[in-house]
Formats: sequence, C-alpha cells, structure tokens
Amino acid sequence: LVRHKNQVLALSQIYEGVWHEEAYYGVQNTVMVHMRNLRRKIEDDPKNPQLVKTLWGRGYYCEE
Repeated sequence: LVRHKNQVLALSQIYEGVWHEEAYYGVQNTVMVHMRNLRRKIEDDPKNPQLVKTLWGRGYYCEE
C-alpha cells in the first residue's frame, strides 16, 4: 500500500502481493482480518483510520 500511495488495491491484489499465491474464494476475509490487525498496530484510532483507508467495494489504499 505504501508503495502505491493513493492507488486503491483490490483485496485479491493485496493477497497475491503479500502471499505470492493466486487469490481464491476466501481471500477477502483473510485480507480484512490482517488489515484490521495492522490498523490496531499502526493507527492511533483504528476505528477512524488515517493511514490505511478503505474504499468500500473496491479495496484499500494509503493517502499521501
């Protein structure tokens, strides 16, 4: 996400980039859980994220 600032990455793109495997049906839940855990670690307020943002129905992105 940091390398692709302001670019929305789909869950399947994130999965394939991190795990180096082809995305499968359950990818969405896997990525969402990891994003939630990441936000808990890096965000001041994980319920109101400022670093890792969600574009509902599209994916995740980081703003500059």
